[in-house]
Amino acid sequence: MSASLRRPLRVQTKKKSMRRKIHEAFRSKVKTEEDERASVSSEDSNSIENEETEKRLTAVRKTKARTSHYCSLEQARRNIQSAKLYEYVVVVSLEFDKTQRRYQPCEIRRFPDEVSDTQNDKLRAIPHFCFPDSFKWAPVDSYNSETFSFVLTSFDGSRFYGYNRRLLPPGEGARLPEVFCVMTPIPCYPLYFQLLDEVERRRKHSMEEVDAFLKIAAQMSLPRPGGHVRISASLNLQLSFREPLLLQRPQDSRLEHVLIVNLDARDFDVQVGDESTILPRRLSQGLEKALKTCLRDSEVTEARDVEDELSVDCEVTNNNISEAFIHYFVELMGHYLNHFQPSPEGNMVFDREGFIKSTNSKSMKRFLEVFTETQMFSLFIQEKEADSEEGLKQSLFDQRIQTYDTEKRNSKLLGVVNVKKLGQKLAGTAKGVKVKVK
Repeated sequence: MSASLRRPLRVQTKKKSMRRKIHEAFRSKVKTEEDERASVSSEDSNSIENEETEKRLTAVRKTKARTSHYCSLEQARRNIQSAKLYEYVVVVSLEFDKTQRRYQPCEIRRFPDEVSDTQNDKLRAIPHFCFPDSFKWAPVDSYNSETFSFVLTSFDGSRFYGYNRRLLPPGEGARLPEVFCVMTPIPCYPLYFQLLDEVERRRKHSMEEVDAFLKIAAQMSLPRPGGHVRISASLNLQLSFREPLLLQRPQDSRLEHVLIVNLDARDFDVQVGDESTILPRRLSQGLEKALKTCLRDSEVTEARDVEDELSVDCEVTNNNISEAFIHYFVELMGHYLNHFQPSPEGNMVFDREGFIKSTNSKSMKRFLEVFTETQMFSLFIQEKEADSEEGLKQSLFDQRIQTYDTEKRNSKLLGVVNVKKLGQKLAGTAKGVKVKVK
């Protein structure tokens, strides 16, 4: 078998092996809720946790109350189906503010040039996301380019994703960096990472080469999951990128956004502060162990692949970490499909109260009370209710629920088989020996 054929098979085997390890991490022995509550006063602990839950519920409901309406599912689907390769690209740099005596972010270029008033309102916020650290900057001679992303959520709940490449433009001496920000309603980091690689490569030659590339790219439609698009645009045929660029969209694209931006306080939140009380303890411990397993496996794989002279695929590691979080939510809310009930109109409606009450864990109930009030969960359920006319469709999450249920049934069956084998073995060993059971 050729190396090119062995590689995909090897990756698939690794994925299955890692999913099994993640499953075992959640099944391993950890301190139970009862064990932890035994170490402190049960009454005091419950009082603190209930107080924290009420605070978070109040905050979530206030956020909802500020919005008169949400982005409808139909509107979100239209945005995805009619999506171009990108909506617009903004180039941001820095200019010195003599009044404040420091550098401020400013837009220096955009593609396309003309946008609507609504789009223009969105574009005003982008420079500050491209340079949240503008006050720290000064001209530099060299700078290693970096890639980062952010999400803009409108008042109606619709989202725009910003994929950014910060780089130092060509030239000599100390100069200020630029950020190329690609705005799109589609979350697809790997594809836009490739596009930004090409932008950076062309920017090293000239901004005109970037212009030619982005003008052609603006006319392209976003490829379907697993598909690709070819872009060919160059003013100088002697350049190395005269060959068409192939932009590949992954079949399974997952978000990689690690950060919370508090716009009211103009600050970045690494943690909210109530994680220790709002997250279910057992599952949190299982998640922590699963993530450590993913990182350990990545380190071992890297060491082994260096010897085999094989490159380590960063996407595999990211997907492993994503699998750990998917498993976390499978355990937390994998029973949600059992709580859709037919309405008088004939469609399926989600029973939120029944969903929350169906779990026996108090900490899981507290978390679900808050989580089911969020817009994220509401849109997730809204999509399922809309699909109910054609039958509930299986997403990646639903597939993992099914896999998890199968693994649980198999492990129980294996336990029964092992008990039977043990009984048969004991029966064979004790053959001819009469045992009186009192």
